[in-house]
Amino acid sequence: MRIAFLSDINPQNPYHWSGTTRFVYATLSKYHQVTWIGQDLAKGARWHHRFLNNPNPFYPELYQEQIGILNSKEIKENEYDVIVTSTYYFVPQLKVDIPIVYLGDVTFPQFKKIFTNQDSKYHSLVVATERCCLKSADIILYPSLWAKESAVQEYRIDAEKIHIVEFGANLDYSPKWNQNNNNECHLVFIGKNWQNKGGDIALETYQILQRRGLQSRLSIIGCKPPNPIEDKEITVYPWIDKNTEKGFSQFDSIMRSASFLILPTRFEAFGIAIAEASAYGVPSIVTNVGGTAQVIKEERNGCLLPLEAKAEEYAEQIMKCFTNNETYQKMRLTARQEFESRLNWDAWGRRITAILTQLISKPREKEKQQELYLPTFLLLSPEQKEQNSLLSEFLDKPEFEVNVITMTSNKNKQVCHWEGIKRAILLAKKNQDDVILIIKDTHRFTSSYNKKAFLGALIAAASEGVELLWEGSLCESTPIEEDILGIEKISNSQFLVVFSSLFDKILTYDFQSNELVGKVLTKLTLNKRVILPSAKQ
Repeated sequence: MRIAFLSDINPQNPYHWSGTTRFVYATLSKYHQVTWIGQDLAKGARWHHRFLNNPNPFYPELYQEQIGILNSKEIKENEYDVIVTSTYYFVPQLKVDIPIVYLGDVTFPQFKKIFTNQDSKYHSLVVATERCCLKSADIILYPSLWAKESAVQEYRIDAEKIHIVEFGANLDYSPKWNQNNNNECHLVFIGKNWQNKGGDIALETYQILQRRGLQSRLSIIGCKPPNPIEDKEITVYPWIDKNTEKGFSQFDSIMRSASFLILPTRFEAFGIAIAEASAYGVPSIVTNVGGTAQVIKEERNGCLLPLEAKAEEYAEQIMKCFTNNETYQKMRLTARQEFESRLNWDAWGRRITAILTQLISKPREKEKQQELYLPTFLLLSPEQKEQNSLLSEFLDKPEFEVNVITMTSNKNKQVCHWEGIKRAILLAKKNQDDVILIIKDTHRFTSSYNKKAFLGALIAAASEGVELLWEGSLCESTPIEEDILGIEKISNSQFLVVFSSLFDKILTYDFQSNELVGKVLTKLTLNKRVILPSAKQ
């Protein structure tokens, strides 16, 4: 199978996404012919942003249209069977004839709780982009039911096109398993963020075990505790690079002597560390949060504790298991079995191959997609002051297939608006769309907007041979239908439904700087309508 792997970062980078991207790419390459597409596009967008002297923060999502055009061109110039990507802003503007598979581990509504950028406007942009990505994808791959349920609930994505395939352990080879009959209880804590991963609870758990007389020690990997620790039984490894021979040897030595992975995490999209612990036959004591319930099978490779659980409960669970040697050794064995059966990348690769094979055997349902969504182009001003609030208008409106067009800088706003309309129409013609919606960044829906009434007005207009629908003040109008009026003058051009019969008229018109968009559209359009509030607002 020939796969176009879209990524803004080198997929063989061992540090991206904690190494998961590298294992995804390597596993796909083991079974298929994979080509990386998208190199330096995000970097190029950043340079373009600087070249324009844009004073606003750079976000690659703002350049998804240009990125989509370049990616689509490269894909069409070669022969691929399917597209696979985990770069969500690469998907919305893709115009291709092959299936698109999106791979993620979390939705932004889930992730924003720990996202460091707290700009609510940027959040709206990300949500709108992710929603378009998930709608456009033919198949969505998540490693947990938790992520799938969020996509369905937050974005109203069809559950049938979302597949749950668990990730594997990010290890270059399967460790040799041993029973580990050591009487010492060796706890291992792994995490880059001490607070988010529940480091204080892990430390207190170890201290409770010590007070209870259980011979124990603690290894902390990936971060430093905020306060100095003077305890010879606690070893801190601020950074271990498993991608080097020395680093992997160190990690391997720690895990071979480990008794439990303790992870009182406050947030976890999946839990690759749990899969890695299972590879060593090490049970995990983990918070039941995020996607951890997908990785942990109770009493097989560990146990789950509620988010509010205190260190005493972690210590009690460890004591209960470790002091019963038969129970503990059985769990070590079943933890290894969970790794061998499902928490490894070969198992992931086999399942993905089956899904992709079935996907490419079916033709894409273009007609069905066109019936469900109205191609919508958002014309965003170069100043970008209102773009995020506008994008948020469409979060609960799946009837619109949203595309973003950032208008070029021009002192004449009418010229800027006209050029934006032309760019939208050029894309519509390329996509063979029969009707599109074009909206400026000043438009807002009111609470009385009704999907059924709007689509009904659209169908009625099409049956009457209408070339243009828009909202605006009513003047010189004649009733045609309940929700649309015939009209002679266009007084507002913020919200335009343009039918294909008008495309070429707009593209060939020589717009002058002293003209108004509304007046030109009035002149060009023979059959036009205005949408009443009950349908549009």
